[in-house]
Amino acid sequence: QRDLAARVLRASDPSRFGDDPLRGLRVARFCAVLEFTVDAQLERLCSEQDLSQLPGERLFEEWRRLLLEARRPSEGLAFLKRCGLVRHFAELAALIDVPQDPRWHPEGDVWTHTLMVVDEAAKLRLRDPDDLVLMWAALCHDFGKPGTTSETDGQVRSLGHAAAGIGPTQSLLERLRAPKQLVTRVCCLVEHHLAPALYVKNDAGARGSRRLARRLEGAGVSLELLLRVARADHFG
Repeated sequence: QRDLAARVLRASDPSRFGDDPLRGLRVARFCAVLEFTVDAQLERLCSEQDLSQLPGERLFEEWRRLLLEARRPSEGLAFLKRCGLVRHFAELAALIDVPQDPRWHPEGDVWTHTLMVVDEAAKLRLRDPDDLVLMWAALCHDFGKPGTTSETDGQVRSLGHAAAGIGPTQSLLERLRAPKQLVTRVCCLVEHHLAPALYVKNDAGARGSRRLARRLEGAGVSLELLLRVARADHFG
């Protein structure tokens, strides 16, 4: 009761915590959804868990609830980095310390940007089935940057990162046994997440917008959903 009043998460029985390694990921969810602080011993216990043998479906369910229920999903992601469990999600871990051009990304590296984007996306949830697609797209949208980022004469560029992000996104979601339709829709949003900004920048006409709409429609994605992803990216 004292822990609840103080908003602290603690292992009720440290000796049995590792009986189910999934609890490590569940702590990340509780940390974000309940907005509680994680006790130092519990953080250490989480760091010792091996998630590699857990069924993808169980991992996916924890991710689903983290992304849909937390006001600031970034709190759960930050905990995964802090305790080291992010190592089990290589596509996410790869974002850490990847530089970005400070003119466009004063917030820092791709990891920091991604955490800010998922929090912005959480503000755009509409309590409908598209919310999960939106949140996964926000989480995965820059998965292509680790493999495409280069620095020349002090300028950081990530040419082609949108298309390059399709493979890592598909890899992560398929390992988590995500529904095929979800994988298709999220990959489409990752591929085209820059389109709303670029279409305005390049003064694209109605024909270009219709062409984009048709490509999205083939993957079951609306222009409205793409705009929500782009908005989260922009404000993140």
